[in-house]
Amino acid sequence: MSNWDAYFMEIARAVSQNSKCFSRKIGVVIVKDRFVISTGYNGVPRGVIHCEHLNPNNELECPRKLKGYVSSKDGEPTGLHLCRAAHAERNAIDIAARLGHHTDGCTMYCMCPIPCIECAKSIINAGIKEVVITEFKEYQKDINSLGLLENAGVCVRLPNGKDK
Repeated sequence: MSNWDAYFMEIARAVSQNSKCFSRKIGVVIVKDRFVISTGYNGVPRGVIHCEHLNPNNELECPRKLKGYVSSKDGEPTGLHLCRAAHAERNAIDIAARLGHHTDGCTMYCMCPIPCIECAKSIINAGIKEVVITEFKEYQKDINSLGLLENAGVCVRLPNGKDK
């Protein structure tokens, strides 16, 4: 692993610890010319009440789980229509846009496997050219987000430089 890859993946790991999501702690760093321009983690949008404050019994529980949904059924999350959180990848892209930082040609370091299909679409439209992930594992088995990213010319690789 290059020193830069190790450095930015460690930042992504630290960012993931800010997530209040009960299901997954994901962190992302967007880098341009070896400078961090944005970070993001799984969480509710700015100013929105977090899930832990919605439960009348004051239990720290995900609304999806309270209704019987699971984070992964055969590799596919269920009940996402109840989730109040945005994914780390989209949060990082949105924050960069809000702060006026363009993401065209950037590298995204993800403390997760291959981003989901919705995040893949945002990554492509944001002009991100490289995504560094922790492992080659599909998030949603029914849609090939890796194929979508590669078809758009986005390089997806592990921190050691190896692609699929």
